[in-house]
Amino acid sequence: MEVEKVGVLGTGTAGIGIVQACVEAGYEVVMVDVENNIVNRAFKQVNYMWKRAIGRGERLDKEVDKFNTMIKTSTRMEDLSDCDVVIESVPEQLSLKQQVFKQLDEICKADTILASTSSALNITQIAAECNRLDRCIGMHFFYPVYAMKLTEISPGATTSEETTKTIMNFASSLGKEPILVNETPGFIVNRLIVPFINNACKLLEEGVAPMEQIDKAVKLGTNMPMGPFALADLLGIDVLVCVLEHLEHALDDSSYKPADILKQKVAEGKLGRKTEVGFYEYPYYWKQ
Repeated sequence: MEVEKVGVLGTGTAGIGIVQACVEAGYEVVMVDVENNIVNRAFKQVNYMWKRAIGRGERLDKEVDKFNTMIKTSTRMEDLSDCDVVIESVPEQLSLKQQVFKQLDEICKADTILASTSSALNITQIAAECNRLDRCIGMHFFYPVYAMKLTEISPGATTSEETTKTIMNFASSLGKEPILVNETPGFIVNRLIVPFINNACKLLEEGVAPMEQIDKAVKLGTNMPMGPFALADLLGIDVLVCVLEHLEHALDDSSYKPADILKQKVAEGKLGRKTEVGFYEYPYYWKQ
């Protein structure tokens, strides 16, 4: 199957990055969210990234002008009906994702592939009420999408080989390195990294060291580019809590229980870079 038109449903941090990657790879994109102000703000954020690229000499004005003609914004899910691939990027809630997939299944043309960016949930669960189980697949991108090369591709129990091949090739066309992952809670990376961040939070709660020192120790001791608290802010603290809660339930293992400080940050709305503050404070560079 040849992919020409891509739909992105949900314009949070991941959705915005996916839109940018798809347009730069030459795909026509329909980006959809529930309200005009949300989708318009997302469009401005994508353009901000391109304006920065122009400033660095990495893009030309005429390229960005062309990119803008390749994006259609909408609040109507029906505008995704003729897309070849629709990538769902809504919050990490199973019931919400199931509802979205059911609606997309009813709206989209028969050969549309439905992909989920879920960072922890299996596609077989998400697509349980779809009539096109052979054309549903997990496609987990990493933040920031424009910089991270990995995409975890997770076929469901009845996903066809053709669908898997199409999405593997599609991911490669975006400049990503797709890796096939069997269905399992958290897949590969989050199964390893999210508990690492959670354990760092527990060290902080135990008074072992201040967070700045924990971050410094991890960077100097492992040569990682950032420590666990800076990474938590980058990924989104709300996403981390959702993933941890899912792992705790799915694996029946209390060691995945989210640290209290993570739940406190979520309750306070301090979710990381996307809200200007998490464990650290950040300038909201696309605010206008």
